[in-house]
Amino acid sequence: MELAISAVTGELVSRFVSFLTDRYHSSQASSQEKQLERLQQLLPRAHMVVEEADGRYITNSRMLAQLKVLADAMYRGYWAFDSSKYMSLELEETSMVEEEQQEVSYSSALKRFRTIDSRARKNKARHLLEVREVSEILENVLANMTEFLVILGGCERVIPRRPYDAYLYNMNIMFGRHAEKQTLLNFMLHHDSHGSGGLPSVLPVIGAPLVGKRTLVAHVCKDDRVRAHFSSILRLNGDVSLCGIADHGGSLLSGKKILIILELYSNVDEKDWAKFYSSVASMARGSKVIILSRHKNSKLLGTVKPIILNALSYEEFSYLFKTLAFGSANPAENLRLARIADEFAKELHLEWSLVTANLFANVMRRNMDARFWLEMLSRCRRLVRRNISMFGEHPRFLVKSRQVDVSDIVLCDHAAPLSIVSCSIPGSSRTELVAARKELPKVALGDLLVDPGVRPKGEFNVFVESRLPPYTSFVHFVPNRSAQDTPQLGMKRRGGKARSDMTVEERIEAADRRKLEGNDYFKEKKFEEAMQQYEMVLSEDEINVKALFRRGKARAELGQTESAREDFLKAKKHAPEDKEILRELRSLAEHDKAIYQKQKEMYKGLFGPRPQPKPKARNFILLFWQWLVSLIRNLAKIFTRKND
Repeated sequence: MELAISAVTGELVSRFVSFLTDRYHSSQASSQEKQLERLQQLLPRAHMVVEEADGRYITNSRMLAQLKVLADAMYRGYWAFDSSKYMSLELEETSMVEEEQQEVSYSSALKRFRTIDSRARKNKARHLLEVREVSEILENVLANMTEFLVILGGCERVIPRRPYDAYLYNMNIMFGRHAEKQTLLNFMLHHDSHGSGGLPSVLPVIGAPLVGKRTLVAHVCKDDRVRAHFSSILRLNGDVSLCGIADHGGSLLSGKKILIILELYSNVDEKDWAKFYSSVASMARGSKVIILSRHKNSKLLGTVKPIILNALSYEEFSYLFKTLAFGSANPAENLRLARIADEFAKELHLEWSLVTANLFANVMRRNMDARFWLEMLSRCRRLVRRNISMFGEHPRFLVKSRQVDVSDIVLCDHAAPLSIVSCSIPGSSRTELVAARKELPKVALGDLLVDPGVRPKGEFNVFVESRLPPYTSFVHFVPNRSAQDTPQLGMKRRGGKARSDMTVEERIEAADRRKLEGNDYFKEKKFEEAMQQYEMVLSEDEINVKALFRRGKARAELGQTESAREDFLKAKKHAPEDKEILRELRSLAEHDKAIYQKQKEMYKGLFGPRPQPKPKARNFILLFWQWLVSLIRNLAKIFTRKND
């Protein structure tokens, strides 16, 4: 009888738990579907407003600020929506993208599977929170767009007609920078000279190398009204042109309405700038000067508020890369390819330029196969690791003035080693080749990646051409490495020696220098660059507590809380009483607690309101039967013991 009661009780409990679990999962899935459906309805509305505003001529600065907020929320929404769809992929496919395939033992494989499974659950909860937050932001922004839309309807249309396909549009028109394009256009057409003596207005456009400064200006200069507004557009490069105009160009510019686009490669001496600025005073009223510079001090040369071009946000960059990689195909029809493209965008963002991203997207678009895309991603990562190991630098730093080993990205295992060297002369145009190398054969780098058979014998040049005005061509020289030894291929690292030739003391000194450079990047809030320096330090000294601590802080600032916690725990292992490390660990714990509270608030209403206990009336008949059953059970136990 006891066995029967136990079996019935166990079955009832099991069914009750199954019922609660099914109800929880169904409620959770229903809530997630509603959030995604809500976001899916908001995104086309936001995109419609952004695209329409991008085709209008907006002069109101407040409208431009509101447009920037809407565009940022829109790209963030696209990323959150796509990321939520990735959650439906199998864990095995996720692990194929996130980690390269390696031969591991059975126990290691199980451990890795549990790690990925736990990470997937955390990612799913985080993405659900992201979807909810983005939906609320988009809904609030769109709700306050009434006045914006009314005024927008009265703005002059800039682009009369656009291609229907987003891929065709993004391939031929500069992507993003909606507010910056409008601000620059307003400056060119309507901002009057205000300096003493009618001196021309000066607008600095400041940004990191290859962030798109020249592309932005060239895009706006394509406008017919800009061409009609100025009698000529003069493009100057470097300090040499600056001094030349100051000495001899005054008479040539006199009485003409001219737009001068001045690209500076270094900080300008105050006397040279004063001389140049006074020489352009003879230009007609309405003339403008635009400065393109990577130095923040250049903003002091401007007469109006500068345009600061930062790198695209990850969400915006991911949207652009997937659009270019898929072309006319729909990413929603192949979630696995979309997931790989998102991982590729994560690898390229902040580490490479938009030109490099466009190069890889063009190559991937030629072969829409998941294995090919994974192979390209793996080779890109190996390229970075190889150059850091050989030269102590990321390839994007090496390519400016040193030799870069790109053998890993040529899709042929038996191809000869391949290195590229910049052909541009410092202080001159990027496309100016060394005279002795002009006659060498030229091959597009994209064609070389897909088909190594197009590689000429001996020395040649590879080029990557921008698809947007001013159609800059980045040309690099490829030396003949067949007779060279691999360890001697690279140029010297910053310390003056190759890594293999450095003594232990020199390596320690180089690591200290890297750490200081990383601290400088951290103070400037360039966390990706700072992490790069700390990783180089840790490659020399794996237990460097300060480097681990600083890398953890940089990762925490970038939202990589799990990786940051790992760094802090490693640092704590070697410095258990360090107060700063303990404080950062507590801060991460508080952050996780806040995330848990958000999840708790989100899931609080899934099972409905908690039922209030009702007072039960005492049923004497039921109590009597319970007493009788208990008495019979006790008598049965006594009888069983006597028989035993």
